[in-house]
Amino acid sequence: MTRKGFTLIELLIVVAIIGILAAVAVPNFINARMRALVSRTMADVRALASAVDMYRIDNNAPPFRQPGWPCGLCPEDQIDSTYNMSPLTSPVAYMTHLPFDPFIEIPGAKLGDNRGDGLLVGWYLYVARKEGLPKDSYHGSWWIWGWGPDKTRQGYPIRPYDSSNGTVSSGDIIASEKQGFLTEDLSIRAGRAAENLETHTLPNQ
Repeated sequence: MTRKGFTLIELLIVVAIIGILAAVAVPNFINARMRALVSRTMADVRALASAVDMYRIDNNAPPFRQPGWPCGLCPEDQIDSTYNMSPLTSPVAYMTHLPFDPFIEIPGAKLGDNRGDGLLVGWYLYVARKEGLPKDSYHGSWWIWGWGPDKTRQGYPIRPYDSSNGTVSSGDIIASEKQGFLTEDLSIRAGRAAENLETHTLPNQ
């Protein structure tokens, strides 16, 4: 007599096998997707850095336009830094468009929305010092950075993302005039500088 179905034990074995395969495959899929986004972000930041450098070579200064840092739409003579990269696309197209950071998540906002100050939600953060002002000691006259897979951004870009710490480790994806594409953790250097300063500071008389 032939069977026309599966026994309960056989079905449970099949379900268990599917569960094991899913437990193995899903994390690998998530990690592969995260690595792809990190690669895309690194490519975006490198492309932006190259465009800024080409602009700087042609104009003897990095792109500088309102909104400025930190006062947004203040008159240009009242700002010392800018975070507006739009000169990269017009009137000379150093880039055809400004890419969006895939790791940015802002509640209540969509990528491409105007923030109200001339910048679009989702742009990589760009900071450039006005021509003639002192350069930043670590990054020079400009720097660009993305949030990285931990989806947060430092107040100042000194700790780069390191894939050896895992796909969701802390750190930002950073490039600048002085450092190029940042791989060194500058917080270590900054800490050493602070220690040296304390060591060489005379005690109060």
